[in-house]
Amino acid sequence: MKIKEYNGDLLNAVSELYLNGRTSTFSWLDTSGYSLADFELDTEGERILVALVGEHVVGFISIWEPENFVHHLYVSDEH
Repeated sequence: MKIKEYNGDLLNAVSELYLNGRTSTFSWLDTSGYSLADFELDTEGERILVALVGEHVVGFISIWEPENFVHHLYVSDEH
């Protein structure tokens, strides 16, 4: 496993992980309006680290650094 800083090359894979994680686990919410674009909106201005196995994104964490706040932590179901 490798951890690296997020970059735009990872956008599609991280957005899919974020969308899939939210729609499969937020059972108390109506998730029908969620989209791939939500990742960029919901993590704007945050530091993002991505976990990869080989070239496959398996997780990420986003941190709002001004308050040392972990905003998002997502790991794929397979990992």
